[in-house]
Amino acid sequence: MIQTGTVLNGRYEIVRLIAEGGMGAVYEGRDQKFGGGPVAIKRCLMTGEAMQRAFTREAELLANLSHPGVAKARDLFAEADGQYLVMEYIPGDDLEQLLQERGGPISTEIALEWTDQVLDALCYMHGRRPPVIHRDIKPSNLKLTPSGHLMLIDFGLAKGNGTTSLAGYSVNFAPLEQLQGEGTDPRSDLYALGATMYRLLTGRAPESALDRVKLIAKYQQDPLVSAHLVNPQVPESVAEVIREAMAIDVEDRLGSAFEMRERLRQAGRELALNYALASAPTQCDLFTEKLAEPGSAFARARATFPPTEKLLSASAGRTGGASVGRTPSQAMAGQAVRSTVVTPPSEQGVVDAVQAAPRRAARKSLLASCCVVALLALSVGGYGYKTWRGGQEPQPQPQFVASQFLPAAEPPRIEPSPEPSKSVVAAVSSENGADDSASREGAKRRREAAAREAELQRQAAALREANRLQEEAAAREREKQKQEMAALELEKQKAAWEAEKLRQQAAAREAERQKQEVATRELEKQKAAWEAARQKSAREAEKQIAALEAERQKAARENERQKQEAAARAAELAKQKEKAEIAARKAEKDAKDAKKQQKKREDEKKEAHSGVRVGVSFLGGIIGNRRRP
Repeated sequence: MIQTGTVLNGRYEIVRLIAEGGMGAVYEGRDQKFGGGPVAIKRCLMTGEAMQRAFTREAELLANLSHPGVAKARDLFAEADGQYLVMEYIPGDDLEQLLQERGGPISTEIALEWTDQVLDALCYMHGRRPPVIHRDIKPSNLKLTPSGHLMLIDFGLAKGNGTTSLAGYSVNFAPLEQLQGEGTDPRSDLYALGATMYRLLTGRAPESALDRVKLIAKYQQDPLVSAHLVNPQVPESVAEVIREAMAIDVEDRLGSAFEMRERLRQAGRELALNYALASAPTQCDLFTEKLAEPGSAFARARATFPPTEKLLSASAGRTGGASVGRTPSQAMAGQAVRSTVVTPPSEQGVVDAVQAAPRRAARKSLLASCCVVALLALSVGGYGYKTWRGGQEPQPQPQFVASQFLPAAEPPRIEPSPEPSKSVVAAVSSENGADDSASREGAKRRREAAAREAELQRQAAALREANRLQEEAAAREREKQKQEMAALELEKQKAAWEAEKLRQQAAAREAERQKQEVATRELEKQKAAWEAARQKSAREAEKQIAALEAERQKAARENERQKQEAAARAAELAKQKEKAEIAARKAEKDAKDAKKQQKKREDEKKEAHSGVRVGVSFLGGIIGNRRRP
């Protein structure tokens, strides 16, 4: 890790560490040459010629791209501890961080807006010749700026400009051809973008292409569940685009980023239209608002005939504020149900209810009045007939008390029916007086009997009315209890669904964590394998160097031996030459001595000859002298 305040290349000052991985680290820095403007400095932590080429290729790709959704490269340099790439600084968080902070999926409208920005960048990149393929699109490589603009980052695995790419992938977002090390094309980026949309809209990572292929190969169903089944808020048209983009076979996917963008835009327009229609007021809403206006027939009917809630509240007030057969907790639950469970009525239902309410109330009042009048008439007629026939004293009738048939609580207070009119009583009295005008006491008893009969009739009517009200209250109570049970069951189902959703989210997070751990372990294994390969190569190189050094030393020793042998041979030759020279000198000396001796012998011989000749000549002279006279 580079310390804060370190200046690289004499120009870039390190401010803080943004992120660090197994292959590199990204720092926020300041460009001192241009007024301390913010920059992003990427450092390559991997060694090796392939990694250096990949790092340089990333810089070349970014330098040749010019799009608002792609970060621009500014500089590339090398220090003693590695290579550095300076890029445009992008503030904000990546989408993976936003998902983790949110703890759930993103709304469809926002996801479509973000995807449209990414597809715009892909249309630009795939339209170049040769096309530039990112090969690592995922939520952590999409950064959202504070202004709401989405940027595509990390081109470490990208390929373009006719160069080869570095082998690598993200398990849940890479297509099958990339996982198997086969060739990739622009449709590989569409698979990764579809997987990214699946992660945004469902809140969980999709199954990897390898897992899907394994299950499909076993004649099982594709484990990838459609996005609209995981999240019902996702339209089916959007889920269909995601499914086509994430097809296993390359030929079954969407043809281009332009086609995917147009399909998603069409789905977005349909979604906006549905929202507009859903938010617009319907004819039922307008009719209900009109009925609710003061002075309307519906308002007058509600004022004349109170709704069920008012009747229930009145009944509860007469029974001490508690419903019959209900505990306070049930009463509170019923209130909660009435406040939470709302069933919107249809337009025709509202009209029928408004028109039928006054008629039902009028029919009930008329029927009750007719019953009371008929009972009074029958009681008076029966009493008169019995008096006329037998003149006997009517026997007192058993009195019925309504409280005997009501619950132990205070019975509902029922307004007594109005007294019979004085004209009716006078008529009855005149008739009875005509029959027996002599007995005023009898008339008095008859009046008392009629009054008692009327009272009995009133009590019977009150009993029937109390029974009817009690049955209605019991029916309403049963209906409330059904609603309460349904509400409780709904709450239980919601709690179960929420628990299941939380469990699935926890399982998804755990699976994602495990997959990330597996990917991390795989990367560590690859790093260990690369390090082992590097060490093996270093050992092989050291062995080769040692072998070469041994060969060199052996050759040096052989040369030295040959030199020594040559020197020995030269010395021997020198000795032989010296001996030859000595022998030659001796031979020459012997030859000279021989010559000298020969010469000496010749000289001696010559001297001997010369002496003979002298002697001969002397003798000849003597002889000659003697011959002369």
